[in-house]
Amino acid sequence: MIVEWNGTFDGAQMLWLLLAAILLLLVLLPALLVVFSRGRLLQLQLNPEQWLTGAAVHVTLWLLLLHSLAFGPSLGTTPSAPEAEAPRPMSEMMRDAGNQQDIRPFFGRGGFVGDLHFAGFSQLEAQGDPGEPLFASRRPHHSVSLSAFIVLQMAIYLCAVGGVSAAVATTGTSAGKVLAFSTAWGVLVYVPIAHWVWAEGWLGIRHALDTGGSLFLLLTCCSVIAAGFAADHKLVSEDQAPAGISLQQICTGLLWPGFAVLSCSLQVPSAPLRALMLVNLLAAACGGYSCSTLLRMAFNAGNCRPVHGLLTGMAATAAGAMLYDPMTALICGAGGTAAALVCCAPLQKRTTLQTLQLPLYLAASAFVGMLLPGLLAGSSNGVFHWDKTPVESLIHGSPQLLVIQTLAAGTTAGWSTAITLLLKRMVLQPPME
Repeated sequence: MIVEWNGTFDGAQMLWLLLAAILLLLVLLPALLVVFSRGRLLQLQLNPEQWLTGAAVHVTLWLLLLHSLAFGPSLGTTPSAPEAEAPRPMSEMMRDAGNQQDIRPFFGRGGFVGDLHFAGFSQLEAQGDPGEPLFASRRPHHSVSLSAFIVLQMAIYLCAVGGVSAAVATTGTSAGKVLAFSTAWGVLVYVPIAHWVWAEGWLGIRHALDTGGSLFLLLTCCSVIAAGFAADHKLVSEDQAPAGISLQQICTGLLWPGFAVLSCSLQVPSAPLRALMLVNLLAAACGGYSCSTLLRMAFNAGNCRPVHGLLTGMAATAAGAMLYDPMTALICGAGGTAAALVCCAPLQKRTTLQTLQLPLYLAASAFVGMLLPGLLAGSSNGVFHWDKTPVESLIHGSPQLLVIQTLAAGTTAGWSTAITLLLKRMVLQPPME
């Protein structure tokens, strides 16, 4: 996405990003910890000191290394001299100079993972660098300093890795293994996927969209499901748990404002677009809640809680909410919730998967949410792709966006699931005797 920048830094936008980071750590992170631990956070073997140690390790890793791998220039795509003339084939060099294509806008973009351009606090001036040519992922955020952008993304990263760590900790794993697993997960799952779409990696450069956090929920919930924290068969399901259920219900409700803050913070730094994002998320939440309630009444689905509809509705529209009008967002929220409930209904018959109810719903809704921009999105709100081409979806006669959105959703779900299963086998399972 693009916004016009006048060359100056916006203090109000930087203040908003820092406030959003604080809200994410105070609302979304605790909610994810409790919900993905099934209300058993206080009963786990890990004490507060161990949680704080893990958080300190992840903050240090993010500031020193991971933010560069996630949001730095794509590895292998940046020439040694950025100011040098873009390389061209001999046949093109022989043509008239006016017909030569400048490929310098593609420097630092389109790769699998970022390089070490910003590692070790390099290139981190307090006032930012408005002339920085290689920070591809901050292109819509040039009006905020690099340091403010890194703090916001650190809060989002901690929410994701914290939720996965809470899920893993419920299996009775030791603190050392939880930390090892979460660290490897952050490096091998979160960082590459964030670079692919949010940082204009190989998917983002091809116009894949996630303007509000569907990608975050998809990769996090798929990883939580793959970690298999319901493997402890002695633990009762969510509906039967006598202890911690009130705390879990409260934190499930807190996911709604937490995710709203996440979606608006991921939005390009434009107050009107963030306001539109929030209105559309409210409409989608209403659509999801209504759909969930009606399905529960029609089919006596006791396991389907209406509060889940609030979350699934938002997840189903978040990827392209900025590109919808409120009525379209409401329809997307209702349709995404219905699709999630239908897809997950057969899985609810398995006792071992009943505790995965909310992650299953959110993953399915987020997957649908990644597809919906390819079906319904448009540039009517004045938002275009990074190269200033209009957003054309299937209803506008262009199937390309739907294809790349399907590829992005499928790749994200497949990669996060496969790597999490591999890490679970290598790190969490005891060695063979």
